[in-house]
Amino acid sequence: MTLVRKDFVAVAMLGCLLDWPAIAASLENLGMKTLVHCQVNFRASAFSFLYRVLYLGVASGEAKEDMNSVWVPDATWTGFIFDVLEANDASPDCETCLWENAPP
Repeated sequence: MTLVRKDFVAVAMLGCLLDWPAIAASLENLGMKTLVHCQVNFRASAFSFLYRVLYLGVASGEAKEDMNSVWVPDATWTGFIFDVLEANDASPDCETCLWENAPP
């Protein structure tokens, strides 16, 4: 669901992990400030981290620090983040990144 207002767009994440490509494409095409949210904040936090790193060129350490300020991903979400980064030829590694629940 997307709500468009004068100054921002709100995108509700109602689907599953497989929605990443569609959400990323939507964010890329909105061209305005965007509020990304979901019921519990897990999906929105993970997708915001990925979008910032993969599309906006934000350093992984900075994006992870911001994500961790609201939520630390569990093993399932960390695995998802790693999979998406790998599929996009990006690494989760950085000097300041401590992935608490990194996959083996």
